[in-house]
Parts: sequence; structure tokens; C-alpha cells
Amino acid sequence: MLIRWLIACDIPSSKTVKCLLLLSLSLPPNTIHTRVPETSTFGEVIHMDIGFGPEISIGNIHYGLLFVDHFSQMSYIYPLQNLTWDIRKQLDAFFAHLGFLPKRLMSDFDTKLGGKAREHLNSLKIDVNAAPSHRQDRSGLNEYHWQTMISMARNWLASAELPAKFCFFAVK
Repeated sequence: MLIRWLIACDIPSSKTVKCLLLLSLSLPPNTIHTRVPETSTFGEVIHMDIGFGPEISIGNIHYGLLFVDHFSQMSYIYPLQNLTWDIRKQLDAFFAHLGFLPKRLMSDFDTKLGGKAREHLNSLKIDVNAAPSHRQDRSGLNEYHWQTMISMARNWLASAELPAKFCFFAVK
């Protein structure tokens, strides 16, 4: 997302590399003790989490379903109006967007991602790995992407003087 933004702003490649290096140096150190093995292809391992904003967004959007590809670090967010039937619908939309099923999904130990959503993923033969209970904040890749996206969205909303109900669209 950041690379696409830098390219869209016509920033020369030498400055793009410097910006990316500065951003990577400013990230907090990785606190995960057991790392996810490196992947060699796009879509092999996808990290998944549910995020929420300060208030309900336009279109009755309460939450966002965040996906981050482990290999490319690309992030995708899909709107959730509720946490019962909407998760399965947005999982299918994401898989259709990818054009294939990922081999493995990594998520925190969130009960909202259980139940029918978990049954659906099992029926598709997708391995789902969860962070240990009481250590949900340690799914680093998703958490860092979410923090960056929220920070950028807040700044954009403040500079555009828009209310918080545009939060999901600012994040997207």
C-alpha cells in the first residue's frame, strides 16, 4: 500500500527507497519469539484480523476484515456490517479477489473468527493458525499494518476535516 502510494505520487525511486528505509527503521522491534517461516510465493500465508474504528462508518460498517500477505506485505481490507454472516461473505470475496485459496491463514485467537467462519475455512481445506490465547497482540504483521493504516487515516481525516464516520473509507 505504501509503495503504491509513493509511486502514485511520482516520487523518484531513489527517494522512495530512502522513505521505505526510514519507515522500516522507525518500526518497533519485532517481539514475536516464534516467527512464521519465510514464504516463497504470494498468497502462501495470509494474516487475518478484525479491526474497528472510532464509530460506525457510512454504510453501517462496524468493522473491517484485514488481510496481509506474508510474502508481499500487501494489505486488503473488507467491510463488515456484523460479525455473524458477514465474515464468511467477505472471506469469499477476498478469495475471489485473489483468484485462488491461500494455503494458510494466520490470525489472533479471536472467537469472532470461530464458529461458521472457521467451519467454512475448514471445508475449503485452509489451515488456520491462531496466536496463543492472551497473546493476541503479538500477531505482529497484522498489528503493525493496522497501526500504520489507522495513523494514516486519522491524519487524513484531520487534514480533510472529515468526521470519524468516514474512518473505514480513509483506511481503505
